[in-house]
Amino acid sequence: MISRYFETSPYNLLIDIQTLCEFVLKNHRKLEGKSIYEFVLHFENFDISYILDFYWKIKDLLLKSILYDDWEIQKNKFVDAVNHYIFSASDFVPKNMKSIPYYDISDLKYPILVHNTGIEVDDIDRVNQIIHYIKNGSRRMICLSLQDFDYQIFYEENRSHTIKFIYGTLDPIKVRIINHEDVYSQGPMKVEYNNICYKRRLYTLEEFMVLTNRYNEIAYSINNQPFFPIGILCEELPTNEEIRVAEELKVPIFYCAKRGSKKVPLSKQKQLIQRYEWQIANMNLFLEEK
Repeated sequence: MISRYFETSPYNLLIDIQTLCEFVLKNHRKLEGKSIYEFVLHFENFDISYILDFYWKIKDLLLKSILYDDWEIQKNKFVDAVNHYIFSASDFVPKNMKSIPYYDISDLKYPILVHNTGIEVDDIDRVNQIIHYIKNGSRRMICLSLQDFDYQIFYEENRSHTIKFIYGTLDPIKVRIINHEDVYSQGPMKVEYNNICYKRRLYTLEEFMVLTNRYNEIAYSINNQPFFPIGILCEELPTNEEIRVAEELKVPIFYCAKRGSKKVPLSKQKQLIQRYEWQIANMNLFLEEK
């Protein structure tokens, strides 16, 4: 039944349902498919007559769509919070530098969405390549990191000088994976037939920022379409190459001086992590509520 109606394996479905129910329980939210999830999670506890009766009640429902909608509603709340709180250039007064606006955002108090290309500023060929990608669209996905001085170490010591872009508000539909660390660092958590995929997670904005140690990841679908940043982020005074990239893309430069950052106390990190490790038994009260 799971393979037919949810179009996935039982193992993968249980991971998604457990993650969804745990998140909704601890954040006091509602689910459209609560009774269905209760049935799936406690399937082995029901006798055959109950199973058959429940099957006839749900056999014409679009179960995959119900689960997808419940998941998307929770994910979209996170994306809406990000869009509401992220940095806006309108909070700063620009200065002119050559032919482009220049902003000093060293007093930044809001999170920013950053894409670090990993490309050295003096690697001209690869810099030109990334300009081409942005203008013409030749990537399916881009990884963004939500950075906030109040929650994590924004800058790493002795790292290379790379091209970094700032992006603006997100389209919730295009947000694919959210993780408080590098998605690939946790290893494969699920298997979709012959393809490896990674465990999906849900967060409130506060949880996401507090759990982030130094780097988080939002995988964003751009479907081989042009995806322009709102500006270039410079940690030091901009180089001629960064100015050239800004001119090519017709975007401003945002300068944010290196500075220390507050770390979230370990006790608070542990408290939030413990909330994420709730066992399935802790969901019984929620699932039994009418």
